[in-house]
Amino acid sequence: MEEILKNVKILIEENCYIETDDVTMDTIFIDLGLDDLDMVDLIMNVEDFYNIEFSDEEYDSLRVVSELCKLIYDKTKKDF
Repeated sequence: MEEILKNVKILIEENCYIETDDVTMDTIFIDLGLDDLDMVDLIMNVEDFYNIEFSDEEYDSLRVVSELCKLIYDKTKKDF
């Protein structure tokens, strides 16, 4: 899960231009200043990076970094 968190932080930095030194699994996306458009951009980049797709329900449920990391893990664990 640490590797996934590391990649999520990189994607946030590269696509949302936000410093992620203090981002943890408990970080709330809105606390990072991410609006709806930023979240759409982030999710699209995560999907491209991991070659996965999120449903609308999964996307709508994302509030905390750990939720995104868990979804990524669940969708990619078959590849590990």
